Amino acid sequence: MSGTKQFDEGAALDRAMQAFWRNGFNGTSYPDLMQATGLNKSSLYNTFGDKQALYRRCLDHFTEVHGGKL
Repeated sequence: MSGTKQFDEGAALDRAMQAFWRNGFNGTSYPDLMQATGLNKSSLYNTFGDKQALYRRCLDHFTEVHGGKL
């Protein structure tokens, strides 16, 4: 179906967050994020925006899931 997401955003954010944790923000490329999430570039951009916006969404997701506790 066109326009309907066929993936779990929360799971994609979890996998992107793990890539950022492993490599840091500057060390994580968009191809790294594509590999980690299993999504293509257009799906990542359309859903999360650029790398900085995705990073912020990962931080928000972490706070929502874990209450900001490490």
